Amino acid sequence: MKIAYRKTLLLSVLLLLVVCGGCAPALTDPAGPKSSLVIGRVVINNNYPGRQGLMPIGAVRQGITIEIMDKNRSLLITAVTLRDGYFMVPNIPQNAYYLSRIIFRGGAPNDQETMYLAGRRGVFFVPVPGEIVDLGTYYLNISDDAEVTPVYERANTNAAKAYLQQHHKRTPWLKRKFNP
Repeated sequence: MKIAYRKTLLLSVLLLLVVCGGCAPALTDPAGPKSSLVIGRVVINNNYPGRQGLMPIGAVRQGITIEIMDKNRSLLITAVTLRDGYFMVPNIPQNAYYLSRIIFRGGAPNDQETMYLAGRRGVFFVPVPGEIVDLGTYYLNISDDAEVTPVYERANTNAAKAYLQQHHKRTPWLKRKFNP
């Protein structure tokens, strides 16, 4: 009976690994020919150790929450950064938008959730129907005194396209034109 139990347990664990292995974030296919994809990148360069050490020293790229607001402040879209700090919003409705907030933990003296408010002066964009909009990279440099200094870097379409090709090889989005 012990052998049967072990075999069942082993098979269950293997099945779980196979199922979870396929749970990597997937990129939703375009809803139609006029659907747009927004891709951007956020990197936090942290020099503040924090009281609890919640945020590692150095570059933080994954798990940063991005909030995008439409110009009328009636639609809020949330995305979370993946590997290398990239975030994607597929099938975004046509409207004018701006990057409103970047949310992360561990970059302040109290180690509470930190919200960097980009406001209406943040990255402003209008998705082009049927194309991919690259928002570029937003760097947040956190000093050893927990001062946040934003630095915006214009779109690097080649890097965004390479990221998509590497991590989403079969996505139909790759057939679309990039619009920086």
